[in-house]
Amino acid sequence: MTSRAVVIVSGVLSHSPFTTPDAACATGHAAGNSDTFLRQYLLDAGLDVYTAPQRMGDGQVVELDDPFMGPFGSCPAPLPAEMTVDTTADIVLSGPRLLRFVEYLRDRFGVIEIDLIGHSMGGLLARTLIGEIARADHPVRVRTLTTVGSPWEPPMIVRQTDPDVPESACDGLEVCEVFVREVFAARPQIDALIDRARHGYDEWADSLLGTLDDIPVTLVAGHHFTKENGDPDRWPNDGVIQLSASTAANVDERHLPDRRVHALPLTHSLFVSETVGLGPETALNWTPEVGRIIADFIGSVG
Repeated sequence: MTSRAVVIVSGVLSHSPFTTPDAACATGHAAGNSDTFLRQYLLDAGLDVYTAPQRMGDGQVVELDDPFMGPFGSCPAPLPAEMTVDTTADIVLSGPRLLRFVEYLRDRFGVIEIDLIGHSMGGLLARTLIGEIARADHPVRVRTLTTVGSPWEPPMIVRQTDPDVPESACDGLEVCEVFVREVFAARPQIDALIDRARHGYDEWADSLLGTLDDIPVTLVAGHHFTKENGDPDRWPNDGVIQLSASTAANVDERHLPDRRVHALPLTHSLFVSETVGLGPETALNWTPEVGRIIADFIGSVG
């Protein structure tokens, strides 16, 4: 173990166990279907990696056998609820819990510098954590931030053209419509989260102004799905997030002064790839190409 470590934060409605460089789940996905591949790739690259505990709803992470999220079991002892992120809740509520998690890593494992990786909504959660660390003048330092398929402006999936039809956000993209129906519309408990993404995003982003001034950021975006002459607010996209949002195309330097951008013809996640009949290597968080980008970026920062 070293004083520097990678921390992976997964996205909306994820169910991800706490893992350490030496301990993960013995059955199913070692770190859940969002974090497993990147965790192992970065471990193989010689980095110490921890995954943040996250679940749908309040409480501790328990073993999972779910066709949507994939199974995992026989995991390290779950951490307390107060340091476990509720992935159905408003993103601002994640900050104190992630800060307590980081403090646990410091006290238990001696981690004082972290390289944050956030997939999907995990990028927003990671940015919320950075804000908490800045406001607390916390001794733990964030060295770098990598966002993978993460929106830097409201994502297409909440931009409905017909307020009564959630799927209208997808402009006819079937996998997006499946995601909106099965992930968003079917789960009213995430209404506060959606409302933040739709109406409170700018206010939240402004509250973090300045917190990334000294933190290099890499953005990794997918654009597997395209449409000729498609609306740039939706196309191209990774099946969930439009390219302009995941590359921060409309975000000015006040909010993101030090950025590196990588756009790849990949899907948003394992769920999206499986839904359209593609292999896991086509997903942003399951391909060696993204692992290499992240490892190289972390290694390039002094």
